[in-house]
Amino acid sequence: MQRVETLLAKGADSGKPLSGQFRRIFNQRHYLWTFVHDGRVEPTNNLAERMVRQAVLWRKGSFGTQSQRGARYAERILTACATCRLQGRGVIDYLRNACRCHFDGIPSPSLIKTTACLAKTA
Repeated sequence: MQRVETLLAKGADSGKPLSGQFRRIFNQRHYLWTFVHDGRVEPTNNLAERMVRQAVLWRKGSFGTQSQRGARYAERILTACATCRLQGRGVIDYLRNACRCHFDGIPSPSLIKTTACLAKTA
């Protein structure tokens, strides 16, 4: 940790084009080592990268959206799919329940916790 911080300080004082970046990282260095002191924090963002990979591939393959409405739909459906996968829930089941709730005029099922609407599918 000391070696990295020394190199950051040296880069911050170098006057080179990236010295501002080094300075910002150096000034926030207490956050840089959070994963060392807190076992709940992963040292990498690999999980987050894997979670957005499907959305990135979809966007590249479909050339994105052409409207604000389309962008809003895409961000919401991709978030719902990723959240369901993280929770081990079936994406199709969740979307079916959400549609049923919409047509019944009741609140959509939560992505945070199970709601009464989920019981209607039984």
